[in-house]
Amino acid sequence: ALFRIRPRRFQVEPLHEARSFATASLLRALAGIIRVGIKSPRLSTRDALSGHFGLGGPGHCFATKPHEWVQLHEPQVTGAFAHFIGSGDQRVRRGRALALMGAVAAGSNIVFDEVTEIEVTAEARGQGRSRMDLLVKGKTTCGKIFGAVIETKIGHRLGPAQLRTYELSAAAENLDASNCVFLVVARTFTNETRNAVAGCPVWRLLSWERLLVRFEAELAAENVDDEDFRRFRRTVWQRIAR
Repeated sequence: ALFRIRPRRFQVEPLHEARSFATASLLRALAGIIRVGIKSPRLSTRDALSGHFGLGGPGHCFATKPHEWVQLHEPQVTGAFAHFIGSGDQRVRRGRALALMGAVAAGSNIVFDEVTEIEVTAEARGQGRSRMDLLVKGKTTCGKIFGAVIETKIGHRLGPAQLRTYELSAAAENLDASNCVFLVVARTFTNETRNAVAGCPVWRLLSWERLLVRFEAELAAENVDDEDFRRFRRTVWQRIAR
């Protein structure tokens, strides 16, 4: 059965825009607070911020508590994402995978509609001994293949040779810049990370915060969430804030 979604066409955003996400978000939030404050002077700043970022709903991961006892590392984060996305019935699995693809495809020219197959794999085997942190691969009704290669960084270092190896690994899956998003998701953009991405033109930088915000919105639209998955995402938020 087809899993139909609206066509997704996104315009490429400049690299500096991704780097200044926190500043831009704060400015938008402040503007929202001013507008809301004019209409509702008694509304608190906290409530205005929650409303602006969509944090007040019971379905948002901020409505639950994180696992305080766990200190997640990169393979645990990506492995758990793949586990939760691959859990549940067919509708849930496809909806979650499409939510991730929608979150990472924003800012790219990748278009996908009427998806018949889609899968998310953590630690996907690549060229030699390399492994891609997260690989998304799907197919549409017309046989078009699309996907995403996501390299996540929380504390480890990144080099351009690593990214080029992943490009070769993606090519073996029939994925390239024409049908695939190549994304480095990092907690902070160090000079080393920026230089590595600058040396590999097909790759883009994205903050963990922005990815999670996008993913939260896509999940809400697909209506395929549950409490365990929400609590895991809340724990990831806590991890990247440390």
